[in-house]
This record gives sequence, C-alpha cells and structure tokens, in this order.
Amino acid sequence: MKKSLFIAFERNLSSLPPLLTQIELLNEIYDTTVSVAKVESEFVERYPNVMFISYYNWIEPKKKLDRVINRINRSYSFPRFVKRYLKNNRPNLFWIGSAEAAFLLKPIEKYLANIPYNLNIYELYDRKPIMLRRIKKIAQNAEKIIVPEYNRANILRLWLGLKETPIVIPNKPIFHPRKRNLPIPPDLQSKMAGKKIILYQGHITSDRNIDILCETIQELPDFQLVLLGDGGGYLESLKKRYSTIIHIDFVKPPMHLNITSWAYIGIVSYEYYSLNTIYCAPNKIWEYSGFGIPMLANDIPGLRGTVDRNSAGVCFNVKSKEQIKENILMLENNYAVYSNNAIHMFDNENIVSKIYSIIEKDE
Repeated sequence: MKKSLFIAFERNLSSLPPLLTQIELLNEIYDTTVSVAKVESEFVERYPNVMFISYYNWIEPKKKLDRVINRINRSYSFPRFVKRYLKNNRPNLFWIGSAEAAFLLKPIEKYLANIPYNLNIYELYDRKPIMLRRIKKIAQNAEKIIVPEYNRANILRLWLGLKETPIVIPNKPIFHPRKRNLPIPPDLQSKMAGKKIILYQGHITSDRNIDILCETIQELPDFQLVLLGDGGGYLESLKKRYSTIIHIDFVKPPMHLNITSWAYIGIVSYEYYSLNTIYCAPNKIWEYSGFGIPMLANDIPGLRGTVDRNSAGVCFNVKSKEQIKENILMLENNYAVYSNNAIHMFDNENIVSKIYSIIEKDE
C-alpha cells in the first residue's frame, strides 16, 4: 500500500509548471492529494490517480471585485483547510507547494511546528521583504527546502537564517514531447510555416525590455518574431510599433509546448531589475533545450551558469542591435552544434534522481 502525500498549494496549478513536475514524480510513489484554488479538468485527466481538492469557492475573475473576493477568501480559507486536512488525514509526507502558500499558512505556524514538512521556494522575493519576513519561521522549521537555482539557495540560507543550504532542483519539466513542429491551429501554422521563428515566451512586461529585440528582428527578413504570453499596455505598444510581430496569448502549460516546438531560436531575456531576475531560474531554458532550440540570452549570472556553460546558446548584451544581429547569424551558421548542445543540456540534468533522493531521506 502506498504512503500518502499532501501538497498544500494556494493557486491554480497551471500557474506553476515546476510543481506539476513534482506531482508527476511523487505520485508514482505516494497516494497524492493536492489543494488548489480551482480544479482544472486537464490536470484531472492527465493525473487520474491524484486527488485535487478546491479548498474554497473560487470565482472566475471577470472583474476587479472578483479578484478581491478571491484574495480575501483564499487568505481566510487556506490555513483553515490545511489545518483541518492534516488533523483528519495525517499524511505520511506533507509538502508546502510554494512560498505564497507558506505566506498564507502564517496563522497556523505554531501548529505546523510539530509536523514534518518540505517547502518549495521558487523565487527570491528580494523586492518583497514582507514575504521573506512572514515565511521565515516556517522555512526554518522545514525538514527540507527546495529551490531552482544555486545562487538563490545560498542567498535564501542567509536571509532566512537556515541551518542548511536548500536543495537545488532546476525547473526542468518531466513532460516534454521532444518533437519539433507539433500540431498547432491551422491559422497559426499558416503564419509560422516555412519561417525561422525567433520565439519569446513569458510575461510581456516593460521590465523584460524587449524593444530592441523587436526592432532588430524586424530588420532581418529571414526571421519572424513571435511573442507568446500575456501582457498589457507594454505589449500593445510593441504591436503598434513593430507591425510584423506575431502575438499569441497565454496558453496553459504544458499545451504551450506545441507552439514552442516551432521555434528556430528561443529568447531568454531578464533585466537587472532584482536579484531574482539576475539569478533567474526560467522554465523556458529547459523547454527550449528539450527541443534542441538554441537560445539568445542576456548576460546575467543565472543564464551564464546554464545556457552559456552548456554552449546551448549565447549570452550577450541584448541592448545592442549589432550584437543581436551578429549572434542571430552566428547561431544560424553554427545551428547544428548549438542545437545538439541544447539537447545535451536537457539530457544531462537528472531532476528525477534529485527528487527521489529527497524522498529516500523521508523514508
């Protein structure tokens, strides 16, 4: 008989793909229950043996008031639900799915002090000091803390006053189709087929500062820029200024990988906005590398230690038009080498053994 696992998560699962990877692996060993804001049918179908429980009456946000109501209900209901579940079910392994979940569990901090648990912290929150203050005690009482990047692990050990350095498990997905040019809607395929797609995927916000990339790629007739993700005024400004851009709204993971599979080159762009951005741990570097897609990345430590170290792309000054053009053409002229390096980067990172090693210590 399998042991039981309870993962306390406060949002919709589609908002955090790395947690899906954990669920996929842990469910092979544990009878797994996951709390979520909304039970999403695609994940019920994909993980038929996982029990997903919506811990409050989530409202589909159609206006600002709906989001406010959801936020209030979540803050009140989540800690009460988690405490009740732990008392009634006594799982063999308890896992707090995110720092945001730990933040909401502050009211039952003393109760949790007597229960062994693991904790995921996916970001640094250096621009959100209240988050760090509020989760500090819960982090200190955790059996193990899992983070996605080496520098983040060491910084969080210092900031949170931890006795040990958190375990580093990169945000690499287990589910990855690995095949290029997967099925996409016919109208989109007609726009992308036969073109060398340079893909940006993620939030399209001003702190990503992709103006120069848009301007430069528009001047290269052999290439087509595609932006995949949600955005507001900044996105609309880009579309007005650069008419050749193809924009695709947010697509729920992992379905977005069908679009990723059409990319010729992938963009990974983060600014010197925070420690969290320069020590980045993006899912997309693993999504690109799983397809063998070389990357254009800006020159920051988090990407030097992954993309550059593996020669899976090139890190450079993404604010320089000359360097953007030069490196796009360099990747094109050495495409097979960089594509193979990207595949090796993906294949050489064994997160399965890392997650299983955590479980073995819990046995």
